[in-house]
Amino acid sequence: MNASALTVGRAHTTLSQAVYEALRGQIVDRELPPGTRLVERELADSLDVSRVPVREALKELVRDGLAEQRGRSGLYVTELTRADVEEITELRGLLDALVFRRLTRMLTPSSRTLVDSLLVRTSRAIAEGRHAEAVLLNGEFHTLTKDLAGSRSLQAVMGVLDPRLHWLLAQHEDVAEVHRQHVAIWEAVRAGDVAAVDALAADHLAESVRMMLQVNPDLR
Repeated sequence: MNASALTVGRAHTTLSQAVYEALRGQIVDRELPPGTRLVERELADSLDVSRVPVREALKELVRDGLAEQRGRSGLYVTELTRADVEEITELRGLLDALVFRRLTRMLTPSSRTLVDSLLVRTSRAIAEGRHAEAVLLNGEFHTLTKDLAGSRSLQAVMGVLDPRLHWLLAQHEDVAEVHRQHVAIWEAVRAGDVAAVDALAADHLAESVRMMLQVNPDLR
């Protein structure tokens, strides 16, 4: 994200948050690939801001697991291992299954409308070749269903995983397949079919792990 894009963000949030979102976007888009050293002064210059908001943003990236301190050598973009990918997706898959099960019991007309609309927008983005938008919308499916499930405990736990999950989702090349799985899960939720929800959520988890490892074959 360049300085002009960052300036636009300033009207809507604090400067440190805008810097955080800019850096997080660069990490997700691999403009700052895993293993990149994050030098406060260089980042401040590239975003045309002082070092103070960059320092705060870097602290938040560390909390999110997107950056890591390596002793005295400095701060780096986190390099995920194969075990990290499997652990993050497994945990998120189990939590998603709980979300979907809750929704089979407490689905409302307004909730159905919100998710139906999101899936239509995702389908349109895929059909029109807007890959980056489709990735974001696929991620929004999980965020929206989590919020609609109405469990603050689930939201808190899942919120810890969200930044790293979104980074991993951005590695998916087959956004259409991810969307197809979301549609199938949602149809089962709407039908109140808990057994189908569990089976489809498990399949979605297994496929997510497979796709992530396929896109990142060099993970140790």
